[in-house]
Amino acid sequence: MRRQRRGWLWVIVQTILVAGVVASLTFPPHVRVTALRWAGLALALTGAALFTWAYRTLGRSFTVFPRPKRGAHLATEGPFALVRHPTYLAGVLFFAGCSLAYAWWGLAATAVLALFWILKARREEHHLRDRFPAYAGYTSRVRSRFVPFVF
Repeated sequence: MRRQRRGWLWVIVQTILVAGVVASLTFPPHVRVTALRWAGLALALTGAALFTWAYRTLGRSFTVFPRPKRGAHLATEGPFALVRHPTYLAGVLFFAGCSLAYAWWGLAATAVLALFWILKARREEHHLRDRFPAYAGYTSRVRSRFVPFVF
């Protein structure tokens, strides 16, 4: 019962989708255009840097589950001052960049993963509102730039 409350199903589906994106990068046709490869690598590096920044900002509060950890703090600084869900945005940038650099099939798989993360972010927002009274004010100051029309 406790596992269900944490959100194990979200994590399992996310893991399967990420594995699907990674696997799709091996499918032909592979990217041969050098300019696209460099642009993709730059995008992937940007995503990796954003994820690292967000992860370090969260510290011990980081979790792959939609429900915040006990004792977690509400991060409103660093990348969270710019975007409400920088880890998801970083993941989309990283995988889209890898897809541009290696195999275009990854773009379709990344789009599916992004849609999943939109749903997961919605669920996460409910938990954050319940846990942190200041979250409502935060959402009025920081719009979701991950997908502006969702939140």
